[in-house]
Amino acid sequence: MEATLWDAVGEAQALNHEYIGTEHLLLALLASRQGTGATALRKLGVDLDAVANRVLTIVQRGSGRNDASSGALLPLSSRTKKVLELAREEARALNHRLIGTEHLLLGMLAEGKGIAAQQLSEAGVDLARARAQIVAISGTTSEDDRHRSNEVPAGEQPAFIRVVLEYDNGAVVSKHFTTARDAMAFLEEPEGV
Repeated sequence: MEATLWDAVGEAQALNHEYIGTEHLLLALLASRQGTGATALRKLGVDLDAVANRVLTIVQRGSGRNDASSGALLPLSSRTKKVLELAREEARALNHRLIGTEHLLLGMLAEGKGIAAQQLSEAGVDLARARAQIVAISGTTSEDDRHRSNEVPAGEQPAFIRVVLEYDNGAVVSKHFTTARDAMAFLEEPEGV
């Protein structure tokens, strides 16, 4: 996460902004292209360049001093602080020890009101789809899924079965089951949902 924060500082400084907003975090995440957050967005069918261009047309170039050489960390907006807090919670829920771009993406979506969340929503990304895509990419499960996996019906052998469905429109559905019977019932439902 530290590298992304410094990248967000660079994005803010390039726009002559004297703060780091959610828009700067999103621009840094989109520019990285290598992180799990950007990968998840691509797998969800998001055009990273189009989103970055929309953000740049929304935010106005600031009149602040562009002091890129100082290396000073700019103050965080209240929404950005909330995104970082939510990113930490997302990492914890996914049982990840480090906060990565995927958690920042989830934090932006969970915050729901900043420029980043608005632009991601306009691009067709919501928190549930992004979380499912990140789980599919990283192969991890949330704490809620792990707790549910402990509820095995009497007389059944415990199992952990994950079913990931990827649709042509970019939608991803990831479900976890404790029995083969439940997984089969899910797959036999009309349209798999």
